[in-house]
Amino acid sequence: VTKRRGKDGYVLRSSGLNFKFLYTPNNATFYQMLFLKSFVIFVGLALLAMLIDYSIRLYRERKDLIGEINSLSVIDRRKNLRDFVLGIRKMSEVGELTRKVKALQGRKLKIVLVEIFDSDDEGLDFKNFTLAREYLKESLSTESVYEHIDIDYKSIAFIIPEESDSVIEDAFHFILENIGQKYSVELIAAVSNEFVSVESFPQEYITCKKILDAKFMAKGRKVLFSENIKSGKLILTYPIETEAKLVSKLLNGNLQGAKKIVDEIFIDRINPEAMDKKDIKEFTGLLYNTLNRVVVQLKEFESSLQCENLDIESITKTGDLDKIRVIFNELITEICKQKKTSEQDENEAIREKIKSYIDNNYHLDFSLDNLADYLGLSFKYTSILFKKVMGDNFKNYINMYRIEKAKEILKEKKEIKIKDLAEKLGYNSSNTFIRIFKKYEGISPTQFNPEEILEK
Repeated sequence: VTKRRGKDGYVLRSSGLNFKFLYTPNNATFYQMLFLKSFVIFVGLALLAMLIDYSIRLYRERKDLIGEINSLSVIDRRKNLRDFVLGIRKMSEVGELTRKVKALQGRKLKIVLVEIFDSDDEGLDFKNFTLAREYLKESLSTESVYEHIDIDYKSIAFIIPEESDSVIEDAFHFILENIGQKYSVELIAAVSNEFVSVESFPQEYITCKKILDAKFMAKGRKVLFSENIKSGKLILTYPIETEAKLVSKLLNGNLQGAKKIVDEIFIDRINPEAMDKKDIKEFTGLLYNTLNRVVVQLKEFESSLQCENLDIESITKTGDLDKIRVIFNELITEICKQKKTSEQDENEAIREKIKSYIDNNYHLDFSLDNLADYLGLSFKYTSILFKKVMGDNFKNYINMYRIEKAKEILKEKKEIKIKDLAEKLGYNSSNTFIRIFKKYEGISPTQFNPEEILEK
């Protein structure tokens, strides 16, 4: 070795070798270099792993997003279909319909509308209907192309290829019977007329709704057809929604509103020619039940009414529809008359109670809340009731009452101080009293002269 060249190595003396420079690494430098390269490799691998993981997650998220978009598209198409069937949107306003409906186009179709038999049943558990609806979908999914439409919380519709009435009745009767046993939910179905054009969906849905109006006359049948009504096998009386409206009008004493509903029942919904004696008896039974429901509720909330004087059974003692209508109108007239009389008596009692409270408390700074507590009613109802029975709102009435009291006191005590007068009237500030007095009388309390008023 001739000489050392820094830390890099040595220059060799011998020229017989193929090289003249020998590298001899420093151990510390070597390990530092090894660590640095290893660290770089490790970081590189870590970054590669992160990149791979990110790519995988990005791929999965993209796949999920595409799935969600597709799901939203399906939901949107189903909503389009429901809105179109319900008549909410026109065909021109509807976007893409479902694939099953597309597959059904050009074929003869029918709509089967299934709903809860009595949705007003207090013991009904709507969770069971949700389970029953899913069971119904699964049961029909094994058939050919059946499309379902979730209408609302109590009904679902199916669009099915045209089949004979007997086949449809057998299939749905069997499924609805099973649902009744399995989920304790009584369902009933209505089948539309046959149609081909998709544009007929709304009209045939209405047909199903009209058929179901007669469900309380179905006499145990699970599947109803329009032919049943046309032939007189089922009599279209009035649905439970109509009864609810009639009961509401009677409980509110609204005779005119009640008579309009009665006209709707007798003129628009009853077909006398299709009714025999048995049908009329069942119809009068429905009318009796409606009136009985009203009487029961009146007895519960209006104890002062003379409900026992109402001979509602008289409606069941004739088989003539014209006489039934006359008797029914007489009964609802008497109910509304008694309701009005009772309401007037009740209003008078409340008026006296309110006046007594104001007479005893006008000198205090009381509010509508205090009056509501005294009456045992809610703030909102007390506000409405006060205006109804007193003829003015609470604030205006109290101010006018106190101003009249102030004028009486000023006649007796001309030298009374305004501050003392304000306190006697329940005002917490003399300025407030002066402002209100001036608002109603046009002058301040100090300018008030009872003698001038008497002269005028």
